[in-house]
Amino acid sequence: MERSFKTGVSMSARSALNQNVLARIFRAVAAAITMGALAVACLALGAAPASAADTQATTLTVTPHLPWWEGGVLDGDVMLTSADGARVYDKAWVYVDGVVRGWRGTSDGVELEWKSVAPGPHEVRVEFRGTDVYAPTEWVGTVEAQAPNVTTVVKAVLADTVPQETVIVPIHVTAPNGSLVQGGVLADVFASQGPTLPESRCAGTVQWAAINDGEGSVALELGYCPPGTAKLVVTFASGREFKPADFSKTITIGLPLAAPVPTIVGAPKVGATLTAQPGNWTAGAALTYQWSANGTTITGATGRAFTPRAAQVGKKITVTVTGSKPTYRDASKTSAATAAVASANVQLGYQGHVQNIGWQPWVTGGQIAGTTGRSLRVEALRFRLNSPAYAGGITASAHVQNVGWMAPVATGGVVGTQGRGLRVEAFTMQLTGEMAKHYDLYYRTHAQNFGWLGWAKNGARSGTAGYAYRLEAVDVRLVVKGDPAPSGTGLKAFYQR
Repeated sequence: MERSFKTGVSMSARSALNQNVLARIFRAVAAAITMGALAVACLALGAAPASAADTQATTLTVTPHLPWWEGGVLDGDVMLTSADGARVYDKAWVYVDGVVRGWRGTSDGVELEWKSVAPGPHEVRVEFRGTDVYAPTEWVGTVEAQAPNVTTVVKAVLADTVPQETVIVPIHVTAPNGSLVQGGVLADVFASQGPTLPESRCAGTVQWAAINDGEGSVALELGYCPPGTAKLVVTFASGREFKPADFSKTITIGLPLAAPVPTIVGAPKVGATLTAQPGNWTAGAALTYQWSANGTTITGATGRAFTPRAAQVGKKITVTVTGSKPTYRDASKTSAATAAVASANVQLGYQGHVQNIGWQPWVTGGQIAGTTGRSLRVEALRFRLNSPAYAGGITASAHVQNVGWMAPVATGGVVGTQGRGLRVEAFTMQLTGEMAKHYDLYYRTHAQNFGWLGWAKNGARSGTAGYAYRLEAVDVRLVVKGDPAPSGTGLKAFYQR
């Protein structure tokens, strides 16, 4: 984006020039103005007369192509051309108010440093010191350096009442044409407090942030401010000039919530329920919960109660309670950690009554009741829970040769028959009471001519019916709800003919 310069014009005869040279100079200046370049003209020209063969026509064009407010440096291009319009490759020295501001080969132009120049008129002098002979040998002009006209826009994502203790203030800086300002900007954000909004910080440490490419944000810590009315101020403090120089917004800082530290009730072990006791918060505060294990949030554990699973064994549990209420600031409190989560001590026991063997010893989850590879039928089963974590038990039912499905029996009862030589062909089982709310039952059978079938779950049937195939062995697992199921659950668990 270019800015226009006001130019004062005067002439002083430093050497006698013929009328053709003067005419060429004025035509070049007029052409530059017509093309939209900055209006510049000669205040004084001077050089010793040269022969027509050695005289070169010079054209000076000053074009600020970096606005002052973008980089703090205003570039001006100083170009030399010969009478036939060809570029002259030589050197020039540039002075602003008598101070050397730069020199460069004129093929590339000369950079004018305007960073420390105040708005207003300034004398610019260019001396041609090349090996060629130039007429004139220097150019002098008055240039009006104009103050930048920059509009700053700050979008503060703030409600009239701010419930959060930390507020992120987005800052968006644009030029008058709407384009983003390039380069960094530093912003100072604070809130001033009191009936008349005095300029006193209540935000603690001054918050600074570099804003690149016209956009950025700063964080305001309202935790340092007492409740009430405050003025949020964003001041641009980069050393460049902005219009306006700052942004302000009057906000209301919410009241603090009464936020006690929560406690956890319950034994930290797999399958046992832990309950958060939030304490006495400000009346009407909406509370949310987040449970963590060793400081890492547990996905989906956002209720007041939480039941540890196998994944939390050996880890300490905490709960964070967050409260919110209109016109109040949000608050969060985290409980003390529990002891490390222990494995569940509840065990599922089961045994089989097998052809030619009778009752086998009790086994626990993951072990086999019955036989494989011996072609012996299972005639009955029994199930029990050792040290259950909750009230409840087991009901089970068997599909028996010549009988069909028998009535369900409770924990410890005989599922099947004894002394009748009848094979069990299929069975089903499920948990009851509170145990059913916290655990799942998975079970599978080894069936004649099939081998191991897939896993059934919570009352589904396992085995065969209508094939007259004997059930030879069973495998049963007690799994905390939400923990992974045994592998092979996708296989078919029951076949009916």
